[in-house]
Amino acid sequence: MQQLRKMPEPGSEEEKQMSEDINKALVELVDYASALLSRCLNAMELTIENVVSLTLFRHVIELTDSIQVQIENKVVAPTILQLRSIFETLLYLEFIFVCPKKTSSRVRSYEWHVVRDQWKYFQSFVTLEKEKSLTPKKRKFFKMQNASIDLYKEIKRMEAKLSGPEWEDILNERDRLKMLGKNLRNTEWFTLFPENDAKLVPQNLADLAKTLCRYDDYKVFFVRASKMMHPKDIGRHLKHVEGLRSLRDLEVLLPNFRHTTSYVNVAIGIMIRQYRSEEEGDYNKWYREHIQTVLNKY
Repeated sequence: MQQLRKMPEPGSEEEKQMSEDINKALVELVDYASALLSRCLNAMELTIENVVSLTLFRHVIELTDSIQVQIENKVVAPTILQLRSIFETLLYLEFIFVCPKKTSSRVRSYEWHVVRDQWKYFQSFVTLEKEKSLTPKKRKFFKMQNASIDLYKEIKRMEAKLSGPEWEDILNERDRLKMLGKNLRNTEWFTLFPENDAKLVPQNLADLAKTLCRYDDYKVFFVRASKMMHPKDIGRHLKHVEGLRSLRDLEVLLPNFRHTTSYVNVAIGIMIRQYRSEEEGDYNKWYREHIQTVLNKY
């Protein structure tokens, strides 16, 4: 395991050079990923499978862009929030493509569950109205968010879509898992179509991370980091009063940079293998020259 280099003194020339190198590397990574996304969009038919995967990849790019802007302005600690979202999105991408025979089914499961979640959202307002607990404030909020939508017509449209014959494979898979004793009331999209020999059918994000051998990273972002970022965790400042004096702490700059480049590299690799395999050699060379050199330097 590589030993992380200790951060240089704040304000020193060494610290300024490190921040500059890291910021430049992230700008180049975002630019490369954005150009790759454009090449993919221009060269393929926009099937639902392609739209889902490219939408997830785009989300990784915009989150990385946000991290770069924060690092450029020395606001490093909050980048853990974007990193956590990048990690979750990467799990989705990996699960979709890890088993090529099930890629299409898993994408369809993703789409079906998106519609299901929209239906549950609209249905919640109907339930509140029937129970006479839909406050004027909530009703106003709903109308502001969905001004052009007829609530009841939209619910009926979604119910018809969710049970339509085009979703036969999804409905059959849900029935199969129910017969195995799985609770599918609030199931995630990745619960459907697990590996044939899977000992663990992922019911939540932690299970998904275990399935993809990324549970250690899950614990970093959804256990330790979650505690760190919530306001109830002020213990670290009570123990280390100096932390109160330094609002823009660069202590996590290196580890967050390493996590970011690692995850984006995996996401780019998935996109290239799936859609632009002829570019794999050129990308590996580019990554070594523009990103790996910075990683090796620090």
